[in-house]
Amino acid sequence: MCQDEYPEGEYYYLLDASEYSDYHELLKEWSKAYNEEKAGILAINDGPLYEMAARYSEEFSFLETVQKQLENQIIYSEETAPEIDFEDLVVIDLNNREVLTAAIVSEAIQKLAKNFAMKGHDHSGTCHIQYNAKKLQNSRIKDNLVDYLCELGNYDERYY
Repeated sequence: MCQDEYPEGEYYYLLDASEYSDYHELLKEWSKAYNEEKAGILAINDGPLYEMAARYSEEFSFLETVQKQLENQIIYSEETAPEIDFEDLVVIDLNNREVLTAAIVSEAIQKLAKNFAMKGHDHSGTCHIQYNAKKLQNSRIKDNLVDYLCELGNYDERYY
């Protein structure tokens, strides 16, 4: 996020909520910004966010919306979830984003292949692990595996 575009006085953002050891202190700060109708972002793991929403929703009413959105994390549209308020607050679970990108998969394959190819247990050239690790260093084979794994990452249980 560009802090020049979103100056701290006009916007509320906390890029790492884990720096707070006391949820109540965090919620007081967040509540103040929320009541002042400041737009902003709070980056927090869903576990602590759920715990805060469950524990403090009576004191901080906006946490009821947070809790409803947490319970319906895949739904981000008013048409599919009319009972959930999306006007002032939107919870986005980054665990639901696509993480099997070609760059990540390719890097993982490259590191694994390099590590296994370098091992000193070639069994006089008959080690199948080293043989396959060396094959994965071939760009055509690696690219095909990357494509396959990325495509596989797009499937869900309805395809099985």
